[in-house]
Amino acid sequence: MKELSTWVDGLRVRYRDSGASGPTVLMLHGIGGSLDLWASQYVVANAGLRLVSLDLPSHGLSDFSARPWSPLDYARFVWRFVDELGLSAGHLTGNSMGGAIALRMLGEQPGRVKSVLLAAAATLGR
Repeated sequence: MKELSTWVDGLRVRYRDSGASGPTVLMLHGIGGSLDLWASQYVVANAGLRLVSLDLPSHGLSDFSARPWSPLDYARFVWRFVDELGLSAGHLTGNSMGGAIALRMLGEQPGRVKSVLLAAAATLGR
């Protein structure tokens, strides 16, 4: 597992990558969280899965952004992050706000999403 950083839209983004060559699982944290939420997944996950998590802008150790962010704004940002890493289709996992982001990502580019796992997803309505 490697902890790295990259630049997306002029913001430095901290991320973690298991480096495996198997299917990619992108894990998204909730509001006020960080990639550290997913630490135990890196320990117990099947070695054939490539796990990737990031600190969203203004969270964790990624750069702060003064602009307001909606789940759709984050979804589009995360797709640019995915492109920056050269990833193609994958599985999305989201907790709380991360679940809302995963659903927006699915809506934006459904052909790139193999599955979505929601954990106490926010902003779903009733």
